[in-house]
Amino acid sequence: MTKLRRIQVFPASLLILIAALYGFGQTPADRHQRIRADIDTGDLKKALDEVRAIRAANTELFQANNFDYLQARLAQLNGNSGEAASAYES
Repeated sequence: MTKLRRIQVFPASLLILIAALYGFGQTPADRHQRIRADIDTGDLKKALDEVRAIRAANTELFQANNFDYLQARLAQLNGNSGEAASAYES
């Protein structure tokens, strides 16, 4: 590998590592706080994405905290009636 190529690969690798550590280092409380902050600022799409991420990462936590209802409300407010109906029924 040439020296120039190594110089280009290193920043990309570092960025991927930082992103991975950031994603895995989130506690449920951190995610919950971000959801609340997103809702408070009116970023309902971002809040819905966070709720979906919780569902994908930990279904037990998702169900124990009634995030299915929150997902339904956020989906409804984002205009996604299909997802809202499905979440309301779960």
